Amino acid sequence: MNDYRDIAVSIEGISKRYRILKSLQKQSDRSVFGIAHAVTLPIRRMSEIFGLTHFGSSEDEDSIFWALKNVNLEIKKGEVFGIIGHNGAGKSTLLKILSRITAPTEGRIEIHGRVSSLLEVGTGFHPELTGRENIYMNGTLHGMSKREIDQKLDDIVDFSGVSKYIDMPIKRYSSGMGVRLGFAVAAFLEPQILIVDEVLAVGDADFRRKCGNKMTEVSRDGKTVILVSHNMGIIENMCSNAVVLKSGKIDHTGSAAECVKHYLFESADESYLNDTGIQDLTEHVGRKSKFDQLMKLTYAKVLNVDKQPTFFHKSGDPIEFEIGYRFAKEVRDENCEFGIAIKNDLGVIVSYFSNYMVNMDVDTAEKEGVVRCVVRGLFLETGDYWVNLRCRCASIWSDSLINAFRISISAKKSDVIERIPLSPESGLIVADQSWS
Repeated sequence: MNDYRDIAVSIEGISKRYRILKSLQKQSDRSVFGIAHAVTLPIRRMSEIFGLTHFGSSEDEDSIFWALKNVNLEIKKGEVFGIIGHNGAGKSTLLKILSRITAPTEGRIEIHGRVSSLLEVGTGFHPELTGRENIYMNGTLHGMSKREIDQKLDDIVDFSGVSKYIDMPIKRYSSGMGVRLGFAVAAFLEPQILIVDEVLAVGDADFRRKCGNKMTEVSRDGKTVILVSHNMGIIENMCSNAVVLKSGKIDHTGSAAECVKHYLFESADESYLNDTGIQDLTEHVGRKSKFDQLMKLTYAKVLNVDKQPTFFHKSGDPIEFEIGYRFAKEVRDENCEFGIAIKNDLGVIVSYFSNYMVNMDVDTAEKEGVVRCVVRGLFLETGDYWVNLRCRCASIWSDSLINAFRISISAKKSDVIERIPLSPESGLIVADQSWS
């Protein structure tokens, strides 16, 4: 049990349920009963909406949805804590409970410190008020005096980058401008606990970089950051610990790296199969049947820097591909070509390796054998990549597999925070570089 003085947030048995609203049957009856039905419809509708969160002693389970179920967590002071999960896993519901926007159905939460949150665009802003007026309104709601807000106003406006529009009503802001101002307000109002939901997915690269640096700065000052993101590179590099939510329940807790690995593995399709780093290719669905299978690829193994097979790798680390093959009949061909293509989810090939590219023949005298390709450094940006495989013998492409398996690349802990979060402007390749 942790010392309570080290705990920022304690969550004990939190559950949240909602009733699934079923549409009222349309009435087209023009009789007295039909008119009465139409007149009472607004009242009955309000009653149903009220019933979404208010329950009786006996309820039909088919009409109840548990957004969270028996969640238990402890988040320490001064840590950046990540929350991972698919859409509908319960992440936003948990954040709304922590932000006191909604109350839990069951359980209790202890929060030690002032909470500032940015859950979505426009949260806490009045659309008719200007940016400046909203800053003062938010600061007042957080218990700050006008003098305290005056002292921080310039920093908030400068960080947000919307100084030109600060006296314009919020309703005229773009979504990116709203998030900029919202994060600046949340981060500069001296919270002990900062809750952020996907803010790093909005805005340009410079703003995302500033947000990442600010959250790191907040945690270094002994304050707590709770971060939700679908970008696993951000979670692994910024967070110390994390939790994976699945269908409203805790699926996994531990270090950020462990949770990211668990989430990617559970989210993966059959191309991962398991985390042995070994893919059976004998009956692979991605094989292109039109090729003459004089030679057939039988398996693929991917080894990391420690020579351990795994589909999860760090950007810039050495990576080794081991590919098994088998000839359909006894044959000798010293001019076989083996190709490995790595492509992103858009189908763009970002890197290609072949023994022909380095002018090296592979001796395939035996009916079965193994070829290995060692890449001294695979400098790819954070993300998941498909791997295509093919081989050619006797000038014929004998076997070819599309989407043979996937590999997951994450940034190293040593990488500077300015690289996180990643953005389209970052490109796909992380070059080995030095500056002076």
